[in-house]
Amino acid sequence: MKKSLLTLLTLIGISFVGFSQGVQDVCSKLLEGGLYSITQMESSDNFSSDLKKYLLSEKFISDLKSGKWGGSFTLPLKNGLPLTIGASSSNEEINEFKSRVIETTEIKIEQGSYSSFYGTIPNTNLYESYIKCLELRNIMSPGLIAGSVIETDNVVIFPFYYKPLSLSDEKPTVKSFTVYPNGVLIDGILEVGQKIESLAFSVVCARPINEDIIVSIETDRGQAFAKASAKENIFSEQNLPVGTIISSFLTFEQFSKLTKNHEESGGVYTAEKSKWIPCDGRAAASSKFSRITGFSKVPDLRGVFLRGLNTFDPTSTVGEKDPLTRDPENNRGVGSFQVDTFQGHWHQMIQPYDAQGFNTYSGDGNTGVRNDIVRDPVSDGVNGTPRVSKETRPKNVAIYYYIRIN
Repeated sequence: MKKSLLTLLTLIGISFVGFSQGVQDVCSKLLEGGLYSITQMESSDNFSSDLKKYLLSEKFISDLKSGKWGGSFTLPLKNGLPLTIGASSSNEEINEFKSRVIETTEIKIEQGSYSSFYGTIPNTNLYESYIKCLELRNIMSPGLIAGSVIETDNVVIFPFYYKPLSLSDEKPTVKSFTVYPNGVLIDGILEVGQKIESLAFSVVCARPINEDIIVSIETDRGQAFAKASAKENIFSEQNLPVGTIISSFLTFEQFSKLTKNHEESGGVYTAEKSKWIPCDGRAAASSKFSRITGFSKVPDLRGVFLRGLNTFDPTSTVGEKDPLTRDPENNRGVGSFQVDTFQGHWHQMIQPYDAQGFNTYSGDGNTGVRNDIVRDPVSDGVNGTPRVSKETRPKNVAIYYYIRIN
């Protein structure tokens, strides 16, 4: 197993003597390990050296500009003023930042600076886990307890802690150890009858796509249970606000199961608590969608296409849409329905002639009707046989539409 992964996965063991300081060390290692995972920086068993090398690399600049560190990155140093660099910093500012890092003999982040340092990492709960870890030092009653689960894209770490009743307490003995589902355990296996040597240890699992991970440990000094919810990698719901419409090949039942759509409503659809519903015109008067938009029903998109409005942001300075590509109905509102139509046009007429070359009529010369003919569409010999149906439509594939309401 790769060394960098081991750095992330292993919480160092601590002795029964000096429990509080030991937990502090474990919590710091937990944060450092999380940083290895997030940045994918190389590991040499020297966090300060590894961090310094990463900060001087082009990968760090790339991570910074891509937003991995949010709008800016602040490195609180043990001595001296903090170093700050932003995603929009100039090359001169970047070079100055690197010069300061090079001049720094040791990068050591103090405990009080962890908040500003790790708090800049978007979409992680590392710092929260760190604080939880420290809290356990003071509030944890004797026995076995599960810490805050740490989740990355591919790995889930379950920290566990044991606080002895006294320094003379025997180490806990494993009575049972269960990980669900089978085949996800990477590190931290416990055997029945095994003594747990450390006051802080972790169980590490590969993250399955659509299943929760459950870890259960029972010892002669107590038991602990931890759970990580299934990774919603079909799409990330965290950044999808109410009113978002998505398309899917999944039926509503399949979609609801994979997104845990009715988790807050007892497994059944309710407008108050379900997250998503089909865009079929059903009522949603008690949903957040209704409170925000003022619509008591969701749009009915069955059998229709979506079309962008001519204006998305009235305050924008981008100018009006080209008349050739805009909707000719300029005053439409969001959710308005538009029937199918055909562009106005003329037809060429065919005028039949008799054998003498005269145009034929029905009736006498004063009241007769010309026998001009508009024929059925036929191939022009180049573009194939015309397709005729009950509507004018483009090529398409049938899908489901769902809208977020809570």
